[in-house]
Amino acid sequence: SSSPSSSSSSSSSSSSSSSSSSASSSSPQLYNIAAGCHCIMSSEASADFSASNAVDGSSFRDWSEGDEIASPAAISLPEPFKTRRRRRRSRQFVGSEEEVVTTGAWLRVDLEGVQTVKGLDIMGPLSFLPYGEYPEIVSQGYTLAPFEVSLYNTQLVPGGRDRLEEGMVVERITVQEGDGMERYDVYSWFSSEQGTEEIRADVVVITLLAPSADVELDMKELQVSEVKVWSTDFKHCEKSCRYGNCYQGRCVCWDGDFVGDDCSDNVLHAPFFLPPLHPLLASDEHGDRWMDEGDDEGWWSRSSLDALDRELEGLQNPSTCTTENVMTFSWDNTGLSAIVFYLSGLLHISMSYGKAMVVSDKTKFVFGHCPFNNFSCIFEDFSGCSAQSAREADNLHGSLPIHVEEPEDFSSQPVDLFNKRRRRGKLWTRMSLVRYIFRIKHSVQQSLRLRELRKDFNLTEPFIGWHVRLHVQDELRIGKCPNIEQHVQALRLVARRYKLKKVFVASDDPEVARQAQLLCPDLEFTSNLAFDRSILSQCSGVTSDCWLEGRVSRGEVHAEDMTRAWLVDVLMLSFSHVIVGQFGSNLSRLGYLLAIAQHKSILPFVSLDGPWRYSHLPRGSFA
Repeated sequence: SSSPSSSSSSSSSSSSSSSSSSASSSSPQLYNIAAGCHCIMSSEASADFSASNAVDGSSFRDWSEGDEIASPAAISLPEPFKTRRRRRRSRQFVGSEEEVVTTGAWLRVDLEGVQTVKGLDIMGPLSFLPYGEYPEIVSQGYTLAPFEVSLYNTQLVPGGRDRLEEGMVVERITVQEGDGMERYDVYSWFSSEQGTEEIRADVVVITLLAPSADVELDMKELQVSEVKVWSTDFKHCEKSCRYGNCYQGRCVCWDGDFVGDDCSDNVLHAPFFLPPLHPLLASDEHGDRWMDEGDDEGWWSRSSLDALDRELEGLQNPSTCTTENVMTFSWDNTGLSAIVFYLSGLLHISMSYGKAMVVSDKTKFVFGHCPFNNFSCIFEDFSGCSAQSAREADNLHGSLPIHVEEPEDFSSQPVDLFNKRRRRGKLWTRMSLVRYIFRIKHSVQQSLRLRELRKDFNLTEPFIGWHVRLHVQDELRIGKCPNIEQHVQALRLVARRYKLKKVFVASDDPEVARQAQLLCPDLEFTSNLAFDRSILSQCSGVTSDCWLEGRVSRGEVHAEDMTRAWLVDVLMLSFSHVIVGQFGSNLSRLGYLLAIAQHKSILPFVSLDGPWRYSHLPRGSFA
């Protein structure tokens, strides 16, 4: 990804691209999502969204903006109006560090040499709120649109690099309000979507148009946080590979949480990840997919996962269930997806100490009629030991009485204790542990009839998984959830980009699929109607009385029906190829983790309520 140039209009600080054959598809790059379609760097001072900025599970982003330069006479612009440029240093920065008022409203991005331009991504101004706020990312109160993008080929006119003329324009794109993903002020254009022939250009100019009537003229800002120019030309990897090493001309990411063509996208800190080509659905010029599912040289890393599985199998099934080999943890009933994350956190802690994870049997699992107060009515046994067998083993072997661990006690432990697989990344580690916890019993899988359901839903081909949470009970999020219109804009964007038509809807509101179909008739929406979801929105009392686990324990919501509906929703999301949801919700994050486990690849996503919400077990140590 790239930010607009912060130097003068004649400067050129982008990485060059020359015509050359791309790297062989038989040697795929680690996490290289945009094979065959590269991002041209337009400035060395690019926006940083790196893991090094993470503090206690949060992160901040340093914004870099381009210069608003004087309008050349050769370009016809609308009547000049005032623009403000603000430089925001971090998500916790409030106010304006630097404010410049200028006239003219356009921005020039110089590419180093003429490129075959396949697409553009432009992101307008956003603000990051302090960690713990909801949502953590908000817009500036207006959108960058309407604006115009002009692509120039200066080689069409002698000496054209010094002066832009109308005769150099090879493509002009007008973006109106509502054309993009308004939630994050993101606008995209790809030649393949428009049926446009090959475009060769070396200069991109973004021109602000007259603002809408509800925005005062002097409040319209030319603030572009990122401009991505996608090209099929070969590039010099060494100039753009940010968090990786160059191998056969491509950037190999050395941290599993960084992905993308230049390894600059941190999937835990970004609210969306939308590479120009889908890692599993796209193919190169020879018709071959650039990455095979589960390739050991890719993000999935079969050998690393096999090693982790062997370690888990050994630790979770010790020779004796004594305190020396077992850690028994307390737990509480929360939402079903939250429980899965919690259990995977407990598993991470016990692995770090080289012991088996066992859950206490003092708490009754309210979402199912499981014997011994465990989870065996849904999942395969987590361990060969149980709380009861651990107590019996201690009595038999004369060990000290078993101590029930309080997970919160581990929140202050050294972070390095939990980072044995740092290179694989926090997301990969969490995915691997969730994958172990979420092993559904064979009898339960059969009763769900998933294969038949996919046929009934007409979802046997690639589709979008969409999670919408509208009815929340916690005070932090009441009245702040993204609305359906914002969700639908994101759906339109990903559907166009990856040529997908079908959408599976997982929601707490039964009307979402119908409303979305009216708003977006070009897509096909389907959902699981076997469970009456209207009951989920019927509680309007005190916050603590509306938590789902409490309503289930009181008999207001049928436990087994609720659990089956949850399983179907989560498993259908896991079959999808793109996730649009809310990563502030455990269900959206669980669906995404199971999807990348299912497809053995990192996948595109959009989170409408901000970036990945970190687990608190312990905070910041893993996703």
